[in-house]
Amino acid sequence: MIRQDLVGKLVGRGKAAEQVCVKLSSTRFIARTEWVKLKPHEQQFLRCWAAGAAAHTSILVGRAAATAHGMWVLPRTFEVEMANPKGRVPRHSQRPSGVTYRRIVVPGMDITALGQNDEVKLTTPVRTAVDIARWHGAKEGVVAMDSLFCGKLDEFKGGVHTELEETIHRLSGNRGIEQAREAFGQLSMLSESPYETLVRLLLRRFGVVVQEQMRIGNYRVDLLWGQLIIEVDGSVKFEQDAQRVAQQHIHRENQLREAGYWIIRITPTEVWADEEKVLLRIIEAKRRSEKIGPASVEALPAW
Repeated sequence: MIRQDLVGKLVGRGKAAEQVCVKLSSTRFIARTEWVKLKPHEQQFLRCWAAGAAAHTSILVGRAAATAHGMWVLPRTFEVEMANPKGRVPRHSQRPSGVTYRRIVVPGMDITALGQNDEVKLTTPVRTAVDIARWHGAKEGVVAMDSLFCGKLDEFKGGVHTELEETIHRLSGNRGIEQAREAFGQLSMLSESPYETLVRLLLRRFGVVVQEQMRIGNYRVDLLWGQLIIEVDGSVKFEQDAQRVAQQHIHRENQLREAGYWIIRITPTEVWADEEKVLLRIIEAKRRSEKIGPASVEALPAW
């Protein structure tokens, strides 16, 4: 469900009094019948949005800002992160339930707004990605930074990269900035999902730098290590007309195998459950790929 439709399900106090609702913030509610239909990530989005819309002086930051922007966020659940741009932190008794406050000063250049009436104030996507790396580590930071490039035309990616670099430079001396620099050094402009990013980082820790979004014949593959194709699949790929999509995948894989490549598929569930097991699966698949002889079709950068 798109974010605008989700926001449309929120109601104020008046409407909330007319039905059984879940309270998401002091001013935003949702009918319980609607709430239970939502997926966990949709519920998390509404928690963040509702908190931001109810705030008078505070803004969404970190994971909460990323969720509101539609960026990739690694944890499935988390407390909503907020901050007063002037660096003030409210007393614990004044903080909404489920909200964590960051004691940071945020300049106006790092603040933007979302909503039809700009009702949700939050950090810009670039500042958000840098803060996630500072507060939650380089791995989460890379995931957030990679998401800034996904879906953007090549001519705009350079500007995003420069803005990230400049923001990190501006925040020199702030806590966690080294983690942001580390994340910046490992980002990719080619990743198409957070799970591709996680698998790429997993292999990097093993000392393997894979090729991304390479073209083999008429097909583009997620990750390529020699003659091993690593496909990171999500359920979204199969939600629409599953039978037709499955047949297309079979045909695609047959073509790639006949071109001299070995294929391994990794699911998000596997990545979440046990990264080391995923790594061992990939290493074993790499060994097998080395026994099938040279490829008949060269892998080239995506068109």
